[in-house]
Amino acid sequence: MTLAFQVDKADEAWQGLFAKGIRIGKISDHPWGGRSFFLFDPEGNRLEIWSA
Repeated sequence: MTLAFQVDKADEAWQGLFAKGIRIGKISDHPWGGRSFFLFDPEGNRLEIWSA
């Protein structure tokens, strides 16, 4: 299961998490124009952060 969270700017969210030392995946572009990245919470749940 993946929990998805929409944010205004995925790039800013990625930079903020990276600056805090959180292990995150690379940000990706999608054909529909969105940007997203994935990470895992402490319990192993997959999280997707995305913006349109």
